[in-house]
Amino acid sequence: MTQISESGTAIDSSGESNKPPATPPHTAQGKPVAQGSRAGLLGFSLFLLVAAALGFTGYYGWQYQQVQIQQVNNLKAELENTRKQQQRLQQQFNSSQAELDQSFDKMLNLQQEQRHALNETIEALKTTDRSDWLLAEVEYLLRLANQHAQLSGDIPAALALLESADKVLQELNDTTWLPVRRKIAAEQAALKLHGEMDREGLYLRISAFADQIDQIAVVNLDSLVNQESTEAAEPVVQDVGFTEQLKNNFAKILSDLGGYIKVQHHDVSVGPLLSPTDQTYLKQNIRFMLEQAQLAILQQRQAVYEESLRKTAQWIQQYFQLDPAKKQKLLAEVESFQKHNIAEPLPDISGSLDELKRLTKVAR
Repeated sequence: MTQISESGTAIDSSGESNKPPATPPHTAQGKPVAQGSRAGLLGFSLFLLVAAALGFTGYYGWQYQQVQIQQVNNLKAELENTRKQQQRLQQQFNSSQAELDQSFDKMLNLQQEQRHALNETIEALKTTDRSDWLLAEVEYLLRLANQHAQLSGDIPAALALLESADKVLQELNDTTWLPVRRKIAAEQAALKLHGEMDREGLYLRISAFADQIDQIAVVNLDSLVNQESTEAAEPVVQDVGFTEQLKNNFAKILSDLGGYIKVQHHDVSVGPLLSPTDQTYLKQNIRFMLEQAQLAILQQRQAVYEESLRKTAQWIQQYFQLDPAKKQKLLAEVESFQKHNIAEPLPDISGSLDELKRLTKVAR
């Protein structure tokens, strides 16, 4: 009798299975191999996989660890640099703080000195009377008079300042200052006797002449070409004889030939003709010489003044091609400038100031 087992295999009643016998595996030579060898091969393969996985994991972990170590070292280096930079900043801060403290101490000392000086000035002003103020005004006026006389040569201004100083001394009504008034009177007399020169007027005249030079053409072509002032008149036809008519015709022929003949005088020197650019440079140089003469007037340098005007006259004579009368007027104007003596020394008026200082020291 046949039965079905739990695994689905038919078993007969005799206890034998109807399943056909399994064919045993064969080796490469056709021999059967035991089932245990297959299990061993499978286990060895699993071992290799696990070993490879562990090796890969270990290598990756080692690399990750090295990266972490490198990052930690970098962080340590950055931390060390930051610490050093912080130390430098701290040192700089300490140095700046010390400098600020020193500056503050200096400012404090300076304020104390200024306060002390101010207190002394206030105390001195408390003891100053009206006469001291008037004497200070006299000294100031005398200093201004010396500056106007010696630096700018302004005699009228110097006389006015000396007169003002004398009036202040007169207001004091003190015989102590009579020597100062005596010297002021002598200095006023010396300035009045001194030949006064109008330096401002001479300065302005030279400036106007420089402007005039800028407006004049260096080369005037009309002055270089000789033109006939009148045209030859046509002969009047008259009833004359043959001899008179022959004379008139001969004179007309000579007049016509005269228009084709030019006579040149080689003994007369003609200056070189300048290009427009050179003419501009010439005018600029003349203006520079005139401005130099003006500066010499203010500085009372006679040699520089004369040399500047000499070069101006030389350049006008050599390069300006003008009508002779016009050129002569320009040269005459320069010559009038040259006649002035700008270096005439002024009298010394510093005696009154020196006497005032001496008497002030004695009075104190």
